[in-house]
Amino acid sequence: MEDLGVNDTWKFYGGHAHQDYESQVSDFNELNFQLMKDIVDLCNHLLNHQIEFHPTKAYAFNHIPYYVRYKKAEMIVTKEQID
Repeated sequence: MEDLGVNDTWKFYGGHAHQDYESQVSDFNELNFQLMKDIVDLCNHLLNHQIEFHPTKAYAFNHIPYYVRYKKAEMIVTKEQID
């Protein structure tokens, strides 16, 4: 991201309601440059099957959803999305 000129002066706006405040990582999980780096790392760990899947009650249509996290990054995924 640094190669593209992205740095800690950028502002990030999330696409889902309450994601700053409904984090399982902390009471307030601010969208910032470090979180973006953690999301990239989380995605790489997912693709390399190096992340633990936790059950969640989130809705994922016809698939079983799982909660995953790495440092401050967290998301809901299905195993079908990864394999």
